[in-house]
Amino acid sequence: MARLLQLLLLSSAVTMAVYAHANGGAFDFNNLDANGDGLVSRQEFVDGVTKGRNPDKMFARLDTDGDGYLTEGELAVAEQLRRRQ
Repeated sequence: MARLLQLLLLSSAVTMAVYAHANGGAFDFNNLDANGDGLVSRQEFVDGVTKGRNPDKMFARLDTDGDGYLTEGELAVAEQLRRRQ
C-alpha cells in the first residue's frame, strides 16, 4: 500500500513538473478554486489551466484520492515532490 501511494505521488509530481515547465510556475490553488469552496473541481481545473496538453488527464493524476476534487493538500504534496526533482 505504501508503494502504491509513493507511485501515485510520483505521478503527481511528474504532472506538476510538466505543468510548471509549460506555465513557468506551480498551480495557484486560490485562482483555481473559482467558487471559493476550498476545493478545485474538475471543471474549475480545466477552466483555470490554459496551457498544457490534457487538463483532464492532469486532473486525474493530481486527484490522488479519486474524489473528483483537488484539495490544497494534494496540490501542495505534488508541488513539494516536483521541487525535489
